[in-house]
Amino acid sequence: MGLADLDRRNQAEGKAAGVDCFDASDSRRRPATIRTSVVVTLSATLVSACLPVTRNRHALAGQAETSHTLNTMPSPLKDADDRRPGEFYEDCAYHPCLCTATDMGTVDGISLVDGSYPRNCGVPHCGVRKLTFEEAVQWRLHGPADLPPEVEAQMTDAQKCWLKPANDNRV
Repeated sequence: MGLADLDRRNQAEGKAAGVDCFDASDSRRRPATIRTSVVVTLSATLVSACLPVTRNRHALAGQAETSHTLNTMPSPLKDADDRRPGEFYEDCAYHPCLCTATDMGTVDGISLVDGSYPRNCGVPHCGVRKLTFEEAVQWRLHGPADLPPEVEAQMTDAQKCWLKPANDNRV
Protein backbone atom coordinates (compact mmCIF):
# COMPACT_ATOMS: atom_id res chain seq x y z
CA MET A 1 0.00 0.00 0.00
CA GLY A 2 1.50 3.32 -1.09
CA LEU A 3 1.28 6.77 0.50
CA ALA A 4 -1.53 7.82 -1.83
CA ASP A 5 -3.56 4.77 -0.75
CA LEU A 6 -2.88 5.56 2.92
CA ASP A 7 -3.95 9.18 2.37
CA ARG A 8 -7.20 8.10 0.70
CA ARG A 9 -7.92 5.52 3.40
CA ASN A 10 -7.15 8.02 6.18
CA GLN A 11 -9.39 10.68 4.64
CA ALA A 12 -12.20 8.14 4.13
CA GLU A 13 -11.93 6.92 7.74
CA GLY A 14 -11.84 10.50 9.02
CA LYS A 15 -14.91 11.49 7.00
CA ALA A 16 -16.76 8.35 8.14
CA ALA A 17 -16.02 9.42 11.72
CA GLY A 18 -17.15 12.97 10.95
CA VAL A 19 -13.64 14.46 10.96
CA ASP A 20 -12.00 16.41 8.15
CA CYS A 21 -8.41 17.33 9.03
CA PHE A 22 -8.20 20.01 6.35
CA ASP A 23 -11.33 21.98 7.25
CA ALA A 24 -10.14 24.90 9.38
CA SER A 25 -13.68 26.25 9.77
CA ASP A 26 -14.86 23.03 11.39
CA SER A 27 -17.77 23.75 13.70
CA ARG A 28 -16.63 20.97 16.06
CA ARG A 29 -13.66 23.12 17.15
CA ARG A 30 -14.93 24.47 20.45
CA PRO A 31 -13.25 27.07 22.64
CA ALA A 32 -11.14 25.27 25.20
CA THR A 33 -12.51 27.02 28.25
CA ILE A 34 -13.56 23.66 29.69
CA ARG A 35 -9.94 22.64 29.68
CA THR A 36 -9.70 18.90 30.07
CA SER A 37 -12.76 17.48 28.35
CA VAL A 38 -12.76 19.77 25.33
CA VAL A 39 -9.00 19.70 24.79
CA VAL A 40 -8.75 15.94 25.20
CA THR A 41 -11.76 15.40 22.92
CA LEU A 42 -10.36 17.72 20.26
CA SER A 43 -6.86 16.29 20.49
CA ALA A 44 -8.10 12.69 20.43
CA THR A 45 -10.16 13.50 17.34
CA LEU A 46 -7.21 15.15 15.58
CA VAL A 47 -4.68 12.54 16.61
CA SER A 48 -6.90 9.58 15.72
CA ALA A 49 -7.82 11.12 12.37
CA CYS A 50 -4.26 12.07 11.47
CA LEU A 51 -1.96 9.50 13.08
CA PRO A 52 -1.91 6.75 10.40
CA VAL A 53 -0.46 9.06 7.75
CA THR A 54 3.25 9.83 7.67
CA ARG A 55 5.11 11.43 4.82
CA ASN A 56 8.63 12.69 4.32
CA ARG A 57 8.50 16.36 3.36
CA HIS A 58 11.30 15.79 0.84
CA ALA A 59 9.16 13.18 -0.93
CA LEU A 60 6.80 16.01 -1.85
CA ALA A 61 9.49 18.01 -3.65
CA GLY A 62 8.65 16.50 -7.03
CA GLN A 63 4.88 16.91 -6.62
CA ALA A 64 2.87 19.94 -7.61
CA GLU A 65 2.04 22.23 -4.71
CA THR A 66 -1.43 21.52 -3.36
CA SER A 67 -3.96 23.99 -2.04
CA HIS A 68 -3.27 23.08 1.60
CA THR A 69 0.50 23.53 1.36
CA LEU A 70 1.52 26.50 3.45
CA ASN A 71 4.49 28.72 2.79
CA THR A 72 4.47 30.51 6.12
CA MET A 73 6.96 30.27 8.93
CA PRO A 74 5.89 29.90 12.56
CA SER A 75 6.77 32.79 14.83
CA PRO A 76 8.48 32.23 18.19
CA LEU A 77 6.57 32.69 21.43
CA LYS A 78 7.82 35.48 23.65
CA ASP A 79 5.68 34.50 26.63
CA ALA A 80 3.78 31.34 27.61
CA ASP A 81 0.65 33.48 27.96
CA ASP A 82 0.67 33.89 24.14
CA ARG A 83 -0.81 30.36 23.89
CA ARG A 84 -4.09 29.26 25.42
CA PRO A 85 -5.54 25.75 25.76
CA GLY A 86 -6.90 24.64 22.40
CA GLU A 87 -4.29 26.52 20.34
CA PHE A 88 -1.39 24.93 18.47
CA TYR A 89 2.37 25.28 18.85
CA GLU A 90 5.63 23.62 17.78
CA ASP A 91 7.54 22.22 20.74
CA CYS A 92 11.28 21.81 21.23
CA ALA A 93 11.21 18.40 19.48
CA TYR A 94 9.63 20.08 16.41
CA HIS A 95 6.29 18.34 17.02
CA PRO A 96 3.08 20.21 16.23
CA CYS A 97 1.18 20.12 19.53
CA LEU A 98 -2.22 21.05 20.90
CA CYS A 99 -1.87 23.27 23.98
CA THR A 100 -3.58 21.88 27.10
CA ALA A 101 -2.28 24.35 29.70
CA THR A 102 0.18 27.15 30.39
CA ASP A 103 1.74 27.74 33.77
CA MET A 104 4.78 29.58 35.14
CA GLY A 105 6.40 30.19 31.76
CA THR A 106 5.78 26.72 30.34
CA VAL A 107 3.42 25.38 27.70
CA ASP A 108 1.93 21.88 28.10
CA GLY A 109 0.38 19.98 25.23
CA ILE A 110 -0.33 16.80 23.30
CA SER A 111 1.82 15.89 20.29
CA LEU A 112 -0.11 15.55 17.04
CA VAL A 113 2.71 13.36 15.69
CA ASP A 114 2.65 10.48 18.15
CA GLY A 115 -0.01 11.43 20.72
CA SER A 116 2.54 11.70 23.53
CA TYR A 117 1.43 13.66 26.60
CA PRO A 118 2.45 15.78 28.42
CA ARG A 119 4.70 17.78 26.13
CA ASN A 120 6.16 20.42 28.44
CA CYS A 121 8.32 23.24 27.05
CA GLY A 122 9.64 26.38 28.70
CA VAL A 123 9.34 29.70 26.91
CA PRO A 124 11.63 31.17 25.55
CA HIS A 125 14.57 28.80 26.21
CA CYS A 126 12.98 25.84 24.36
CA GLY A 127 12.29 27.77 21.16
CA VAL A 128 8.51 27.17 21.18
CA ARG A 129 6.76 28.56 18.09
CA LYS A 130 3.14 29.49 17.35
CA LEU A 131 1.26 27.38 14.80
CA THR A 132 -2.13 27.98 13.22
CA PHE A 133 -4.57 25.09 12.83
CA GLU A 134 -3.70 24.85 9.13
CA GLU A 135 0.05 24.79 9.87
CA ALA A 136 -0.39 22.11 12.56
CA VAL A 137 -2.28 19.84 10.15
CA GLN A 138 0.16 20.56 7.31
CA TRP A 139 3.19 19.88 9.52
CA ARG A 140 1.60 16.71 10.94
CA LEU A 141 0.74 15.22 7.56
CA HIS A 142 3.52 16.53 5.31
CA GLY A 143 6.13 18.29 7.43
CA PRO A 144 6.87 21.97 6.99
CA ALA A 145 6.70 23.15 3.40
CA ASP A 146 10.07 23.52 1.71
CA LEU A 147 10.96 26.98 0.51
CA PRO A 148 11.86 27.56 -3.11
CA PRO A 149 15.65 28.16 -3.37
CA GLU A 150 15.18 31.70 -4.70
CA VAL A 151 13.10 32.67 -1.64
CA GLU A 152 15.53 31.06 0.81
CA ALA A 153 18.48 32.86 -0.83
CA GLN A 154 16.85 36.23 -0.08
CA MET A 155 16.27 35.46 3.61
CA THR A 156 18.62 36.47 6.40
CA ASP A 157 19.75 33.87 8.93
CA ALA A 158 17.48 35.49 11.55
CA GLN A 159 14.45 34.77 9.34
CA LYS A 160 15.28 31.06 8.99
CA CYS A 161 13.55 29.33 11.91
CA TRP A 162 15.32 26.03 11.19
CA LEU A 163 18.75 27.49 12.00
CA LYS A 164 19.56 27.08 15.67
CA PRO A 165 20.12 30.42 17.43
CA ALA A 166 22.77 30.63 20.14
CA ASN A 167 20.20 30.63 22.98
CA ASP A 168 18.12 27.74 21.56
CA ASN A 169 18.51 24.59 23.70
CA ARG A 170 16.74 22.20 21.33
CA VAL A 171 18.53 18.95 20.62
